[in-house]
Amino acid sequence: MRLFSKRRYITGLMAGFLAFMDMVIYMFRGQRKSEVDELSGLSNRKRFERELNAIVQAAPAGKTASVLFTDLDRFKIVNNSLGHAMGDELIREAADRVRQIVGPVHTAARFGGDEFAIILEDASPAEAKKVAERIREAFNRPFNLGLHEVHSTISIGIASFPAHGSDTAQLMKHADAAMYQAKDAGGNRTEMVDDALEMQLNNKMAMEQALWRAVDKGAFELHFQPQVDPRSRQIVGAEALVRWRQKNGSLVSPAQFIPLAEESGMIVRLGEWVLREACRQAVERENAGYAPMKISVNVSPKQLQHELFEHTVRDVLKETGFNPARLVLEITESAALKNVDETGAKLQALKRLGIGLSMDDFGTGYASIGYLKAFGVDSLKIAQSFVREMEKNNPHGEVVEAMLAVAAIMRLEVVIEGVETDKQFLYFSDRSNCLIQGYYFYRPMPLVDFPESEIRKHVV
Repeated sequence: MRLFSKRRYITGLMAGFLAFMDMVIYMFRGQRKSEVDELSGLSNRKRFERELNAIVQAAPAGKTASVLFTDLDRFKIVNNSLGHAMGDELIREAADRVRQIVGPVHTAARFGGDEFAIILEDASPAEAKKVAERIREAFNRPFNLGLHEVHSTISIGIASFPAHGSDTAQLMKHADAAMYQAKDAGGNRTEMVDDALEMQLNNKMAMEQALWRAVDKGAFELHFQPQVDPRSRQIVGAEALVRWRQKNGSLVSPAQFIPLAEESGMIVRLGEWVLREACRQAVERENAGYAPMKISVNVSPKQLQHELFEHTVRDVLKETGFNPARLVLEITESAALKNVDETGAKLQALKRLGIGLSMDDFGTGYASIGYLKAFGVDSLKIAQSFVREMEKNNPHGEVVEAMLAVAAIMRLEVVIEGVETDKQFLYFSDRSNCLIQGYYFYRPMPLVDFPESEIRKHVV
């Protein structure tokens, strides 16, 4: 009886131990699965950042490491022309080439899409450059994807610890910037963070931080550029343009901060402020007894893609009391064509609110007449580049005439941007469906400075 109990005890211990080991293996597999990219078999971003953090935080004095960010130069072309299955196969083949060169000692990861990242522990900048060049040379060989021979080179950016960053975020940001510098230079090359890029990144970071503070402190203001009927020379509308005023009173060029706001995601918050402030000022002006007019507000691609954009517009109209029939949202061709079905549904929902829609910089993208109709566009804005080039060669004049003809057939209003000279003005002066916006008549100004005597009465 005692022997039997002892055997039961040992059997129980063994069963418990095996159950414990099963649990450990299960947890290990679960952790591994959560840290491995399924498509490529490489580490994922989560594991990459964890390992880079460990290296940076535990690094003794004198220790070095390098981070490589890579991006395939022609992946989108392959993906779009041969299909997603071939695109996935290219990712797997690319991962194999990276894995063969990097080996098991270092960490190679896929961040998503066609972006890969590599940690080279104990590697100096010079050693990292050699590894990067080996990777680049490997990608100069074609990929055999089924029946297709595909060429896809690679762009690589390198940042080294501690020279180019003392923490994970800095290293990744600098390697990413160097990689984009390689792509901007034509691709199929390796770029390392240098003093010039370091200064550029530091300036960009300082500008981004200042931009966030400016949003919080209300350092932005709106100027409005009038839109004029060329036949009557009366103002019938205006475009709201955001301005960033510094403490010293100077204005920061929108060309400097708008792309940064778009890149950082801040454009959604800033764009909402512009929309609300433009409507608020327009209502305030009307309540003071001035003639109403249409107000155009630019919508960025990220705003348009935001899931709550329609609700934001509705809330702003309700809060401010601005007549939706006098609000025009300007959408660029590129933003409208990013996801045609989703964009079309959003624009139709906005139209149901009673607002107008304008296709901004028409002619610079690939929007067809069919899209104009499907999106419910009410007006077109012809880019200043067409207006300027008209004076230099006839082909641009023919393009503008074609756009005006399309607008006339579809009964769309046309706003001509950037009109500055007598010749440009005279070209459009007798057009019945055109409005002029440019320095020829007015520069952007605060709404309170608009010349009341020049504003057309009885605007919708």
